[in-house]
Amino acid sequence: MIGALLNLLYPARCVFCGIRMDGGEVCVCGACRTSLPRAAEGRSLDIRAPWLYRGPVRKALHRFKFGGATMYARTFGAVMAQCVQAEDYDLVAWVPCGWRRRLKRRFDQSRLLALKVARALDRPLVSLLVRKRHGRAQFRAEHADERRRNVKDAFAVRPKSRKALPAGARVLLVDDICTTGATFSECRRVILEAGAGRVTLLAAARTRNEFDKTTP
Repeated sequence: MIGALLNLLYPARCVFCGIRMDGGEVCVCGACRTSLPRAAEGRSLDIRAPWLYRGPVRKALHRFKFGGATMYARTFGAVMAQCVQAEDYDLVAWVPCGWRRRLKRRFDQSRLLALKVARALDRPLVSLLVRKRHGRAQFRAEHADERRRNVKDAFAVRPKSRKALPAGARVLLVDDICTTGATFSECRRVILEAGAGRVTLLAAARTRNEFDKTTP
């Protein structure tokens, strides 16, 4: 009864085009399912994403990240989880945003996505990383070299999480958008140094189908 009333007052809508839907875990209409720019696997299986960061996908992620449309996390997370196999990973973590941005937005977008992904895959969600310093937003950096400098030594594995990280653990690291892969490279470096065996990035979208070379 309560659910029916909520659906009447707040009808489910496609997160991309806004058309009214019947509800469900994934709010993507049939037209958008077929027309959205899909991301190919590319040469590196270390970076996975369902979509390319273009058109309606870019606009929807902006509404989620900057417009407070946190309900989108359920749809994004469910679709992202379909890009990987649960049995390939031991735990799910996320790329934390800076505290100033988290305070301004009142949420960490990557953590919300990771929560949905972990639930869909039935894997533990671990607060693995912490930001040691807070540079300018990555999307404001114009060049790949600038992005790499911006995140160099910016992350560390939490001491408590380091002790609990199983040796050789297979980590699925969640982020909202992957551009050059600089943030992922830095996060992966510190996670591997902490004893993990493999780190894979799962993003909601990435800016191109294939990276020029395998992420170092």
